This record gives sequence, structure tokens and C-alpha cells, in this order.
Amino acid sequence: MKLKFGKISRTKKNSPCPNCGKELNSACGLDSEDGPSPGDFTVCIGCGYILAFTEDLGVRELTGEEAIEAAGREEIVEFNRIREGVLGKKPEGE
Repeated sequence: MKLKFGKISRTKKNSPCPNCGKELNSACGLDSEDGPSPGDFTVCIGCGYILAFTEDLGVRELTGEEAIEAAGREEIVEFNRIREGVLGKKPEGE
């Protein structure tokens, strides 16, 4: 799978990853030019943790159903491969 990164959008300022605490404040779409919407999945650039956007575009933990859906998303797996290659870090828990 070849990912196409969209434009960078600002999200809620200083929204910390609940896993590693990294402050997240921007995102880009994968295979989309659209910015994030509430409920969309995202990945922490710091630790690779899969999250979802809140109504105000902060981040939150996934629900059980969302975790099952996200686990099979090719673009999330591919993004973490790219992230690992660039940063030299595997997602936490692997």
C-alpha cells in the first residue's frame, strides 16, 4: 500500500497522547486532503498509539469497537511502518 499524505491541519492545542504524554497539535489525512473530523482515527507520532479525535479535535483512547476496527486498517499499519523507519521506533506494545 502506498500512502498519500494530505495537507497538515491544526488540531486542539496541546492535546496529550494518553499513552506517552506527547503533546499533539496537528494531523494530516492519509489518502485524503481533508482535515480530521471527530471520531476519525489518528496515530501518535511519538509512540504509535492509535487514538480517535474528540469533538474539539483533541485525542482520546479508542472504544473496544473502535480498537477492533482500527486493528485491521491497512493505512494505520503502513503509517506505523513508515514512522518506525523514520524514527527508528516500533509502536509501544509490539
